[in-house]
Amino acid sequence: MRPNCFDLDEELANCARKYRVQMPTNPLRGYSFGYGSLNDTEYMCRTRWHILVFHCMRKRSEEACKHSEEEKFRQIFWAISFDTRKLEKAAAYICHEHNLRILREHQNNCLQQQEKLSEQCTVHRNDTIREVVAELQRQSSRLSPSSAEYYTTITQTLRHYECKSLRAKLECLYSILHTACPPNALRLVMNYFKETLPDDCEFNYEDRLQRFIESSAMFPSSSPLNNGGILSDGEQNRQTRDRLNDDSRALRPSKEGLQNALSTKLGMHLGTIVLLIIFLTARL
Repeated sequence: MRPNCFDLDEELANCARKYRVQMPTNPLRGYSFGYGSLNDTEYMCRTRWHILVFHCMRKRSEEACKHSEEEKFRQIFWAISFDTRKLEKAAAYICHEHNLRILREHQNNCLQQQEKLSEQCTVHRNDTIREVVAELQRQSSRLSPSSAEYYTTITQTLRHYECKSLRAKLECLYSILHTACPPNALRLVMNYFKETLPDDCEFNYEDRLQRFIESSAMFPSSSPLNNGGILSDGEQNRQTRDRLNDDSRALRPSKEGLQNALSTKLGMHLGTIVLLIIFLTARL
């Protein structure tokens, strides 16, 4: 077998040059959106650079890793990790014009203030890496890579742990943001990551948020819903109800926007790439 049928860093650089995109220094910084920090969002929305680049990388891996059983084994994992449909849905969501207006409203206030603290949520998510690597090694030793069951089993294992880690990340983000940011800012971040959940994986926070909003209306002085002005109880309650009603209509990606995003058949999670590199390295 050739020593490296597919070099991740090299192919990332090649595909970035092909599409002339400006790579962020750290795509996993802050909230770990997969395309950079809050400040990188509008550039991503103009270019969809991460989707284009990783679609390019998938094609390169398919062309390069097909000359031996070991390379075909690796290609199974590259194919899974470069399946970009979920991130494409997430990009369509956050790039919707209404949601970009919400981002601009809160970007330099609570969202940016909480960005560094929210990095711990990615650390929580990485806690599952050792667990999933051990399970993948167990599965690969039990099944032949040429068996019909192999691809399905490996895919299901990855999806299970992706669900588990994303749910932990969402729980962590909710705990940080729901007391620090207005509901529409919280929803912007939470719903972005909900779009990336694997099929049949769910995370619900809306009931908790509504209970928090209702309790904040009773005690407005300690609530992030109060922007600092001194309001009467009646005015605070009215503003809280209005904001809740506005939020219930907010952050809905348009059907047309979602269809346009899905039509390109791209999208991906960098966290899965990290996990697969660790597994592939451990296997050799």
